[in-house]
Amino acid sequence: MRRDIIEVGDGVSESWLRPGLTCWRREPAERVAVLHDGAAYFAAARAALLKARRHITLIGWSFDPRVRLLPAAETPEAGQTLAELLRCLKAERPDLAIRILIWDMPWPISAGNDHTPESVRASLGPDIDVRIDGTLPFGACQHQKILVIDDRIAFCGGSDFEVNRWDTPAPVFYKHLTLPKNRKV
Repeated sequence: MRRDIIEVGDGVSESWLRPGLTCWRREPAERVAVLHDGAAYFAAARAALLKARRHITLIGWSFDPRVRLLPAAETPEAGQTLAELLRCLKAERPDLAIRILIWDMPWPISAGNDHTPESVRASLGPDIDVRIDGTLPFGACQHQKILVIDDRIAFCGGSDFEVNRWDTPAPVFYKHLTLPKNRKV
């Protein structure tokens, strides 16, 4: 471990988050939670999006406006896509700034995507600011996954707003596993 980043004094280790060296700045948080799976993350993100009043900033490696943030049977709104939700919020609150930044994936990474930057923009409409980041050097990628709402709540982690990120704590793998009758998992 690098000793120039971690300072130890009086037997107590200080944080590795050091403004100007390892981070921009540090701020206190009233509440912190670890959202382990897509179901929890998407539900919490949706609840926070519904409360947005000033701005929504979403930065992602990938973005699919067709993702649904609630399971199909949970509520009548469960069938609503993220694009529909964002358009609805913008229509209800015209002063709400919605900004989305996604990485311009090169081929062959983008070969499996059936949506393009143009189709993402079309699904969100002209009032939502969608930007594509294509400024990175060859071989690099913009891999952040950040959602900030009204400078009051932030989500940072490993899940993009993508349909294939929807998972639950249930052991899905075992549902499809076939073992001989005399074997147990």
